[in-house]
Amino acid sequence: PHSHTTEVESRTYTHHRHLKRRMPLTPQERRRSLLVLGVFWFFTGVEYAVILPSAWQYLQNLGATHKIWLSVSISAFSVANFLFSPLYGRFADRHSTKTILIVSNVFEIVGNLLYLFANDTYTNVESRFIAGMGAAAGSAIFAYIGRASASPSDLNKNMGGVMTARAIGLILGPAFNFFLIKVEWNIAGFKIDPYNSPGLLMTLIWLVCQVIVIKYFKDIPKDDIEMGVKAKPDTASTTTTAEATKPAADSSASTVTAQPQSKQLQQLAGETSTDGVNNNDDDDDDDDDDDGENEISARTPLQPQAQQQPQQQAQQQQAPPKTDETEDDTPKCSEFLGLGVVALLLVQFLNMFNQTAYETFITPFTQSVFHWDQVANSIVYMITAFLAIAVYIGISKLQ
Repeated sequence: PHSHTTEVESRTYTHHRHLKRRMPLTPQERRRSLLVLGVFWFFTGVEYAVILPSAWQYLQNLGATHKIWLSVSISAFSVANFLFSPLYGRFADRHSTKTILIVSNVFEIVGNLLYLFANDTYTNVESRFIAGMGAAAGSAIFAYIGRASASPSDLNKNMGGVMTARAIGLILGPAFNFFLIKVEWNIAGFKIDPYNSPGLLMTLIWLVCQVIVIKYFKDIPKDDIEMGVKAKPDTASTTTTAEATKPAADSSASTVTAQPQSKQLQQLAGETSTDGVNNNDDDDDDDDDDDGENEISARTPLQPQAQQQPQQQAQQQQAPPKTDETEDDTPKCSEFLGLGVVALLLVQFLNMFNQTAYETFITPFTQSVFHWDQVANSIVYMITAFLAIAVYIGISKLQ
């Protein structure tokens, strides 16, 4: 009895765990998860803006003599983002978005720690590449926002909120440099100065983000995701069944209509032959031949038509229904080849290209021409972020 009770309790516990795992998200959990994504994007904006104003001077302290090292350092971050974004998106589609966020935070923590302890230019580039691996979670985040949004207007609002959080991070990020320029610490023989202190700051920030993700972020159950995907095939199969049933009904109706018509023709042919026998007794044989010919000529042309219609419709009914096999012949990237999509991708490319070129060019230029330090460069980045938010608000109002 004791073993039986233990087995029942084990089954009950497993059943409750299964139900809990499949339980859909509540509206409060959805809002909380979207807020966590906003916090993640806010921290990415802070990291981007707190490191760039002092990146060139930090590379100079590490021994860089050519400005190409700044381009390589910034490009390493972007290349890692480019390479790992599709992988994260693919993994999030099949598994868990929360796992992607946790792994991304780990990469960010490791990358910023390496940025803090870098002792040469190569280590600096490696640290930015690892941090870029963490920032590549954007594809998984946007996919989650799309699934968690109930309507296109809700999607636009959620997307706008997340991007606004990043823009706010771009504003507040340079402001941290006002405090970091005063950092002059020596811990266990290791020197922390205004140039590598952004690595320490971002390590602490990403540790806080990791705690927030683990505690408050909730994944959308796979049942909720698959429900919308399975609805379309069910609808298509219902439509195909209805279309396949319709020819069968039409063929049965045409068969029923054709049978009375053939019977009427036979009766008319019989009446004609009877009249021919009564009215022409002398020419009985000739009239019978004529009536037989008339009967044959009356029935022969019409019977094939009555029979051909059900046969043709039966062949249509037996023919396999049309499927979407033709779609398999089209390339999978065809949806990205539309004129509107290509235009949007081109605009986004030009936007990111101009932004990255500006961010790479501005700090060496201001140092060589105006002799600005990281504080003055931070002010320039803050003004740029303010302009970006103003443009975003203006475009939102126009829509």
